[in-house]
Amino acid sequence: MILDDGPDDVEKQTELDDDEGDTGHLDGLRAAGLPVRATQLSPRPALARLQPNTIELLEASHADSTRRAYEASWADYCAWCYAAGVRDPYSTTAVDVANWVSSHVSQGLSVSYLRRRLAAITWAFDAVGLPAPSRLPIVRRAVAGAVRETHQAPVRAAPLLLADLRQLVHGMAIISGRPHNDPAVRRDRALLLVGWYAALRSADLVGIDVEDLHFRGDPERGTGGMLIRLRDPKRRGGTAEEWVAVPFTQAIGSCPVRSVILLARQHRTGPVFRRLDRSARAGTSSRLDPKSVTDILRRRLTAAGVDADPYSSHSLRAGWVTEARHRGIPADQIMQHTRHVDARMLHVYDRPADLLDTPVTHQMGEW
Repeated sequence: MILDDGPDDVEKQTELDDDEGDTGHLDGLRAAGLPVRATQLSPRPALARLQPNTIELLEASHADSTRRAYEASWADYCAWCYAAGVRDPYSTTAVDVANWVSSHVSQGLSVSYLRRRLAAITWAFDAVGLPAPSRLPIVRRAVAGAVRETHQAPVRAAPLLLADLRQLVHGMAIISGRPHNDPAVRRDRALLLVGWYAALRSADLVGIDVEDLHFRGDPERGTGGMLIRLRDPKRRGGTAEEWVAVPFTQAIGSCPVRSVILLARQHRTGPVFRRLDRSARAGTSSRLDPKSVTDILRRRLTAAGVDADPYSSHSLRAGWVTEARHRGIPADQIMQHTRHVDARMLHVYDRPADLLDTPVTHQMGEW
């Protein structure tokens, strides 16, 4: 439940208002993650007309992790409003939000964190059908000032390129001093290879079940490969799904499909990528969490003598996109594989060093 009034005395007032008013519909709205309030200070009669099916659709509009992050950020904003003397967060203006941006900067918090919390404010107003003051020019200028004031550039994960990926997985068993069929080596090798070749986000990667894998073709002939069904992690078992194709590769030791087949045969059902017990055995059916992808990648890089700080789980996805762009694959085909919906997002993967590989710079080198 989102607490949008602040400290304990406001919570008590909310409880009193719950008893006085017709607010039974709010339970369903809170379950849907909507930032509604139970007090009579700011009634939203239209919300009472939401039907259960509509609430389910609203709930399905965001992943659980996104909704939880928005709810936490909205709760922080409501606490700030109360401290600033604003009783109803939904009555705040663009000036109030700009002042909130200023207080955020004075606390020394990052700009990326500021933008995430600002998105939560916009989400909260949209959810109840009110115009979001966070969209107005004064707020945008305050954020631009925060960027210049803190001199913060976005920190992007370094891409893990194909040659580095292959070197990492080929040396994994030797560096760790374990056999190639060791459960940890087998799992981590498959995790990194599939995450890279399928260009998956960490939540999608750890969310794969054996039942989501479909193998086609002949590995000996190098035809076909693996189809991975991706389902929204908060709606597992639902109908919303996408498919990603990963082919057999000629480099057998770093073939993502062959590595996954070994895990699928071992588990037969349930999560493909699982936690290991203290003896490093895959005796548990507990699924890895998304953060584990970063932990595993950094641990393997560190063991190989590589500075792991610039890398994260996103390095796998960024590495595939970077490699594809270097090889001249058209943007629409890249987007089809990565499931991007906006071609402009591909520029996020541009690196300054890429400028040395353009046709213009090649010609300049001959001047």
